[in-house]
Amino acid sequence: MALAMHASTVFATSADTTATAEHHSLWHSLLQESRHNPAFMLDAYAHSYSELGLYADYKQANRPLLYELGTGNRLWGAAAKSYLHFSKQASVWGSASYRTGRKHALKWNSTGDNLLLRPYVMGDTLGGDLHNERYTFAGGYAVRLGKLTLGAQIDFRAEHEYRTTDPRVRSIATDMTLRGGVRRTFRLYEAGIGVGGTFYKQTNDVKFFREEGVIPEYQMSGLGADYERFSGSNRSAYYKSTGVLTDIALRPIADRSGIYVTANYRFAPYKRILPSLNSLPLSTLYLTNGAVTAGWKHEGNIGWSVFGGISHEGRKGDEHIAGSPSGSEYRTIATLTMYHSRLNAGGACSLGSGTGLTIELRGGYQDFASDYVSPERKMSFSKAYGALDAQWIKAFGNVTQLVWNLHTAFYANTRKAITMPYATMDEARTDLVNHTYEALTANYAVAGTDVRMFFAPKKWKGYGAFVSFSGGYTGNETYHSLSLKCSAGITF
Repeated sequence: MALAMHASTVFATSADTTATAEHHSLWHSLLQESRHNPAFMLDAYAHSYSELGLYADYKQANRPLLYELGTGNRLWGAAAKSYLHFSKQASVWGSASYRTGRKHALKWNSTGDNLLLRPYVMGDTLGGDLHNERYTFAGGYAVRLGKLTLGAQIDFRAEHEYRTTDPRVRSIATDMTLRGGVRRTFRLYEAGIGVGGTFYKQTNDVKFFREEGVIPEYQMSGLGADYERFSGSNRSAYYKSTGVLTDIALRPIADRSGIYVTANYRFAPYKRILPSLNSLPLSTLYLTNGAVTAGWKHEGNIGWSVFGGISHEGRKGDEHIAGSPSGSEYRTIATLTMYHSRLNAGGACSLGSGTGLTIELRGGYQDFASDYVSPERKMSFSKAYGALDAQWIKAFGNVTQLVWNLHTAFYANTRKAITMPYATMDEARTDLVNHTYEALTANYAVAGTDVRMFFAPKKWKGYGAFVSFSGGYTGNETYHSLSLKCSAGITF
């Protein structure tokens, strides 16, 4: 469902053409979805730009929004990114980052990438803080060959989470995405198609060394249920996945007005394996993501755009039923589809842009439903939302530039329902389910701001410096979360 929004008046005279303004512009992000295809990155920016900096990231809530996410984090790291034109016919881009720190008071979460792999994760009732380390790098190249443009890109992430007190969680995940794409230019439009693959692995285990003994590790299977036969003493899991993705896009050529359409699709099966039982396949999560966006973009002294779209996330879970063991061998005798989950989101937006001020108004609707077959468990809700984003870019002479962003949003629940076998659930699982349901169906207000200053004196000969500060708030009557982030670095 989409809610039409009215475009606001934007005042300015001409577009800002500096590299820093272009690479941090809200208006320029309008066609971001088409850049999933690396062929569209050839002329994604008119100016080359590189940035290297350090950052600190803090978040604290009065209580966990979801037990699995904890109450906040203290993280810091370094990040670099670059976009370079070799010529009008070729461009290269890349990024790299390192992050370390701690996440606080997580519970029912003993598996890295919990939100990606849910519901097939391990969890326990004790939890605690988690140390986190993450490395990422990405790189891409695009080249024009007549009316055709070819592009390729790689994205890689390695992440390590661990705890040095019981339960001693350790998870090591690697995630790689390869993309390739082609784009063809017509008279006033350009169209492209991209394809790619995803490759994921994670090793995950939990150990106990305390004299008081151990607590059960649950092999979760959805909506508070767990695989009872293999929960408790089986405290390790291995995940692997190979997926596919594709996207298509049609948009006006640079600086032209016209219709644009983008669509993308991703499918990946994530298999959970118990290495302690001779690599017994326990479950498989089939994760599907897709989105379609269509709109009109008008370029001019006062640019504007109106667009709408819908996105979908689907999760289907198969549980593999093991027969009686022969020695230490378990043989899979059946596969049952027990879990389903879907999240649909639709919306419409109006966006205006000038030299200094860009305003985006957005409205939409979210619909979520999840169920577990037996014993029957169901959870669903719907929400309407509205959001306002504003950006102001101002140059002070030829030395200093300010980029200021503001974001506000409100999410209002319109429908909710839950069915649970409470009579057969223990206190811990009942608390988990009820807390999750309360969090997902509550109303939320969101507000945030980001201020970034750039300095580039002429005597620095093309080099510059930046500092930035951002803060955000999310809350309602019972939940309050504050986030702060600051960074500083150089540009060139």
